[in-house]
Amino acid sequence: MVSLRFFTISDFPELDYALDENQLKYTSTVEKALERIKQRNDSKAVAVTILEGEKPAGFFVLDFGEDKLDLTDNEKSVLLRSLSVNPNLQGKGIGKLPCSRQIFLSEKTFRIVMKLFLP
Repeated sequence: MVSLRFFTISDFPELDYALDENQLKYTSTVEKALERIKQRNDSKAVAVTILEGEKPAGFFVLDFGEDKLDLTDNEKSVLLRSLSVNPNLQGKGIGKLPCSRQIFLSEKTFRIVMKLFLP
């Protein structure tokens, strides 16, 4: 079963996977995404771990920052950034859950109206 939880540093060893050159055109490594969150220092980005069963299998960031307004006029929108799934676990549908319209994390619910922007 695929589920989500807020990222914890104990997830990192299993999320420290390599992505190929093609994947890195569209996303970043978990390490780089966490580094960007730390540099922001504004609490407007939330790191999320994707679990397959109890095992960390992927990662993404929910970004509530103002730069989303470069892409949309919807001030309530949220950007989904740095989505990746461990290459050894790809092809199982694990990455579909973050793209659903509602993302449930712990006691918090983020209702997301998403538009996908690709270069």
